[in-house]
Amino acid sequence: MKAQLYRAPTRLAIGARMGEPGGVMVRNYFRNNRNALEINVGTYGAFWDHDRAYRQGYYKDIGWSANLLYLWRTGLGNSRNVQLYYGLGGQLNNRRYYRLQEVTLQSGQTGTAEVNVRNVSLGAVGTLGFEYFLDRGYKPLSFFAEIGAYSELVPSILHTHVQGGVGARLNF
Repeated sequence: MKAQLYRAPTRLAIGARMGEPGGVMVRNYFRNNRNALEINVGTYGAFWDHDRAYRQGYYKDIGWSANLLYLWRTGLGNSRNVQLYYGLGGQLNNRRYYRLQEVTLQSGQTGTAEVNVRNVSLGAVGTLGFEYFLDRGYKPLSFFAEIGAYSELVPSILHTHVQGGVGARLNF
């Protein structure tokens, strides 16, 4: 027997995620109840890899991120409340990185200084997650855990970053 997908009373969910990227999300379930479109906005680099090498420098602070995912959903086991979802999309990040650079002082002397560079990047993102829906009457609550990866396309091609987190959604 194939598992039934949980049908939310409407087609909209809002939620929050702790992880990479962390923040808030809005999900729109399609009428076919198998696919969804999700928008996430939040922090980037807060939980892991906040001090990792990047280009000719390194990250050492937190930036922001926005991504858009197209998701496929399927039930797991005989329970309609447990689901697997996976998807692909794009992600935009804005974050500073730091590098050493030769500088000339007003006195005419040269030296090395750490400079920060504002960096806007664009890349592809993929995700895989599990979601558990609680039956709470008219407005079900769901909890999820997911893992994924971001691969930058511009400006540092194929710079990768592991992503994932846990959170909750209110489906109304």
